[in-house]
Amino acid sequence: MLDYLLKEKQKFPLPPNYIPLKIEIEFNGEIYYRSDCGQTLLAREMPPTLNYMRWYFDDECVRFQIGSDLAIDRLENLKSIDELSPYNA
Repeated sequence: MLDYLLKEKQKFPLPPNYIPLKIEIEFNGEIYYRSDCGQTLLAREMPPTLNYMRWYFDDECVRFQIGSDLAIDRLENLKSIDELSPYNA
């Protein structure tokens, strides 16, 4: 896992105008949200306990959080990340 995190952390942030075609959000190793070309294919409630969360845009890891610690965040340049999150209240 450490090798994976180090490799992913070296990738550049996404450009501000990036719009993913495919989004997957994984909690504790299971996919809880999946969309393709704007169409939601899977949406489940978040689990009560979050060990880790991983976001994929177009099959690339763009965010990885362990507990409350953000280990990878390639979304820092996106202006509307809250709009992309299906879990934004």
